[in-house]
Amino acid sequence: MPRRTLGLEQIQVRPGRNRKHRLAPDLSNFEGEDLLQLFYGFFARMPPDHLVDERRSRYIRIDDVLANGRAVTVVAESGYYGDAGQTIDVKTHKTSHTRSLTESATVRTRLMFVLPPKQQTGLFLVERQGLVGAGHDLIDEFRRALTAKYAQHSFDTDNVLYPDAWAQGAELLEVEAVAYSYAPDLADGLMAKGAPIGMLRQSLVPSRGAGGVLPSALYKALRTHQVKTSQLLAFPNGETIDDTFVTVRRDGQKKTFALDHDKSPSIRVEITSEGERPLTDTPFIRRCQSEARDFYETLGVEWREEWAVGTWTDEQRSRTLAPHRPQDDSTA
Repeated sequence: MPRRTLGLEQIQVRPGRNRKHRLAPDLSNFEGEDLLQLFYGFFARMPPDHLVDERRSRYIRIDDVLANGRAVTVVAESGYYGDAGQTIDVKTHKTSHTRSLTESATVRTRLMFVLPPKQQTGLFLVERQGLVGAGHDLIDEFRRALTAKYAQHSFDTDNVLYPDAWAQGAELLEVEAVAYSYAPDLADGLMAKGAPIGMLRQSLVPSRGAGGVLPSALYKALRTHQVKTSQLLAFPNGETIDDTFVTVRRDGQKKTFALDHDKSPSIRVEITSEGERPLTDTPFIRRCQSEARDFYETLGVEWREEWAVGTWTDEQRSRTLAPHRPQDDSTA
């Protein structure tokens, strides 16, 4: 099984389109609505055809929506369609199913939205399997619906930067880079030139005399993109690295993060490593709540355990938000 990671993304609301405007102070009471309840109702009542993107041949299906305290988890199946293919039994090497142009091979991933009371910042936790997941598509759908309903406000989403608690004073234990579809440049006659044959993985660990840690300057350079992982780990020329993972330790606790390749040192937290089965829903929810607690504590918010539990009432589940349909936009 491929690794599973959690990406952290925050949402804030401003009146108008100017990012200099003051943030809405309480997203749990925004224009008389609780954004968390709108999030639940939006996906719990999502028309199934709305998430079929014919332009991108992208398919998403909502399987479940789970409310726990001040968090809502959306369980989704997602994949692409438009290419015929086969489902192979890896034990017998026989075809168990032939996939048509209108069928999609999907992956089950989850998206959690956490919003404590009286906060101006909400937190999305986006699960991905390797590079695959529905979370970002679902966030975009939610934002479009909010913008259509509250046209006088802007809904800003941003990647959460590397938490200071883990960026300052943490020890770097390992750096690993992964290319998921490696295509070696082998001579004709051995195999088709440039054909992907598997995953390429390179890692850097401390030498015996380094005290079990890598230099702190290297950790900073990786976070701020001052050094290219492909050069550091001697990847073949031109090979694209899909993921860079760093394992760090602070105050006796170890975590593995995926460093995104954009300019911001955003993070994805490893929740299962290669070969491990995905977390079931209850452990997944607990892990997300743990990461949410760490996030809000960096904002100076005292986390309350009551936010992680609690059954919703029928009234809370009754709130809804209509999906945005592009054909509803005025062309005037």
